[in-house]
Amino acid sequence: MKEIDLLPEWYKNSRRRRDNYRLKRIAVCGILLVIIVWNFTAAHSVSEAKKELGELVTKHKNVEKMSNKTDFIKRSIKNLREKSNVLEKIDSRMDVACVLGELSFLLNEDIVLNHISLKGDCFTTETSKKSKSGSSVRTTNSKNNNKETVKFGDVRYKIVIGGIARNAGDVAELICRLEDSTYFSQVVPSFLRNKKIETSRGSKGSSVMVNEFETSCYLANYELEKPAVAKENLAQSMRR
Repeated sequence: MKEIDLLPEWYKNSRRRRDNYRLKRIAVCGILLVIIVWNFTAAHSVSEAKKELGELVTKHKNVEKMSNKTDFIKRSIKNLREKSNVLEKIDSRMDVACVLGELSFLLNEDIVLNHISLKGDCFTTETSKKSKSGSSVRTTNSKNNNKETVKFGDVRYKIVIGGIARNAGDVAELICRLEDSTYFSQVVPSFLRNKKIETSRGSKGSSVMVNEFETSCYLANYELEKPAVAKENLAQSMRR
């Protein structure tokens, strides 16, 4: 039995078009939904990125401030080290008050000093002073055109004392006291001679014989270390 289709062709085409339109609308709605979701996700990502960027900018500013502070502290430390090196070079490592106190303790009542001088002396020998004498500061004076220099660095101090004593025994006793003192070393007498001085006792002036002297020594505030080669030679000689 043959079926008879009573639906006209235009109705079929119209229904087919409506189905196509429905599918297209569904597809467009799906695409629109995907775009909305993507846009929301992208906006959230951009917001998070902006937030992280702001935090990074803040951290960069803090790091830059800390870097500037670190550079400033490094420069300050460098300047302080340079000043410390200068102070170490010019430091005499000597207490003048203690030296004078020790001298006054060693002197007896029969000795009168008329001059005391303290002079810095390099440890190097005369032949190597030009190349190894170290740094020095030259003092200039418009009235005095001398070429003396004030040495600084590793120096030892030579003390020269001079005066008069009642007799030579007092001078010898002073030299022995200087040698026994822990403040001084290498005590060397310079000269000892008789001298007549005038006194003003009574109505008429009179003269008396005294002993004029001068002696030098070094301040014992240093220790000389033997070179390693000398120590090795000494050890080898002791083994033999």
